[in-house]
Amino acid sequence: SGALRNDTLNNFVVGDTAEIIRHTGATLAAEPKFEGKADVTFVGNGAMVTGGEIPTDKNTLRKLKVQNKDGIVIAKDVTVNDSIVLSANIITSIDTLTLTSRNNPKFEGDPSVEIVGNFRRTNLTPNDTFMLNNPYTWVVFKGIGSLGSVTSIASSIIPRTSSPFDYDRDKVIRGITLIGFDDNGNQIKDGINLDFGFGWRKSPLASIDEMNDQDLMEVKLLRWIGTDWEDYESEIPREDAVNQWASSFLSNLSNLGSFAIGSKGYVPLVFQGKVLLEGPYIEDSEGLMNTDLQRQNLFSFSDLTKYPLNLDKNLKESIKTSIPDSVVDFIVIEFKKNRNDAADFIKTGFVKYDGSIIDEFGNSAISLKRKDGIDSNGGAYFVAIRHRNHNAVVSENPIEIIPANNKVMYDFTSTSFVEGGATSLKLVDITDDGRRIFAMRGGYLVEGDTQVNNQIGLFNPVTTEFDWRGAWKKFTLMGYENADYDLNGIVTTKDFNISWNNRQIK
Repeated sequence: SGALRNDTLNNFVVGDTAEIIRHTGATLAAEPKFEGKADVTFVGNGAMVTGGEIPTDKNTLRKLKVQNKDGIVIAKDVTVNDSIVLSANIITSIDTLTLTSRNNPKFEGDPSVEIVGNFRRTNLTPNDTFMLNNPYTWVVFKGIGSLGSVTSIASSIIPRTSSPFDYDRDKVIRGITLIGFDDNGNQIKDGINLDFGFGWRKSPLASIDEMNDQDLMEVKLLRWIGTDWEDYESEIPREDAVNQWASSFLSNLSNLGSFAIGSKGYVPLVFQGKVLLEGPYIEDSEGLMNTDLQRQNLFSFSDLTKYPLNLDKNLKESIKTSIPDSVVDFIVIEFKKNRNDAADFIKTGFVKYDGSIIDEFGNSAISLKRKDGIDSNGGAYFVAIRHRNHNAVVSENPIEIIPANNKVMYDFTSTSFVEGGATSLKLVDITDDGRRIFAMRGGYLVEGDTQVNNQIGLFNPVTTEFDWRGAWKKFTLMGYENADYDLNGIVTTKDFNISWNNRQIK
């Protein structure tokens, strides 16, 4: 526990498998003579810099335990051959901590604990998980041949420090370097195949948070390729809110080097659309609808478990209290790569009095993100619009959802754009200059699961007896009713007429 002033001439011998326990404030001036293996443990309430207690010989140190409150800084390269247990940080600075066994480090106590700096793993084997600087950062070499000529891998991570190549600063504040080595110590950067997990701090405490105002669901792994960052389609990040970490992983990584976590190369994808509903359409308005439901504060009575809102599995009750101004009703937007397949992803929005489709914040440019289910670079999708008592429509052709089309307004009132053309829509107005205005056909009753209209476009059915009789059964009811086809808050004969007029005429 005190200062032991030994030197090479005045020294002592540590027996095989003995343990040196160093307390905070204590020093060992020189390295003792080790007869064989030895364990070293640090305890106490302060930080320490390693000294003579750490063997120089790479085969001597068996177990390293860091149990002092503020951790250690290693003052030379340290090789551990059995296990590392740490309840406080190990800081390596310019030196390297090496673990030669297949035992993963044990991180105990404070969830912020990690190995800060250079950490090297040897004795690599395929299909085993080799944990690196923290519990959220690891590698798994995928099968025989996946190691190539790599026999050890070194990771360098310094928390709250950006990559040296982070010119544009649109990154999480954590740079990561991965380098492989062969038996001769040569650096290997390719010819391998591994899964790579990586973590970073996401915390309400600014002093440790590394998010740098990035959108958690949009960040992904990037690799520096000499002149720019290369994007990888790593998995959507997960948040460990209890321990204040976020993490993700990338499968089949074949190149090592300098990495960052961020959104370089990501261009926001948006969808802009317009649609009209026959029921609330205002005659001779040249393209406007009533907003009676909002004016009467009826949206709060909507049932998220009923069609079509039940199609959006990510929908939250809070959307009923986040209604922008001038809204006619909820709508659901379906994105499908294949016309006849189930939706690849869904967005719930609102249709405004002028037909513009908006999100819960009132934006007509509806943001599409990886958490919604779209690829970062976008893609081609058939887009369908669904409403609770109007028949669904779908685009005639797939829409290219790509950054170059972010400003394109897709018009679902256009007979040339919607599958089925005029037969899928309803003519609701002819302007003085002869312009014909079309809307989604109204009068389709959906009550629970009794009659859910999942057909769209050319397959649109006409209204049935069930639909128009529903208006009679609900006659004079007030509120957020599916039989209220004109969306004015009360079921009347006008609602019956809308459904009756869209029936099949024999």
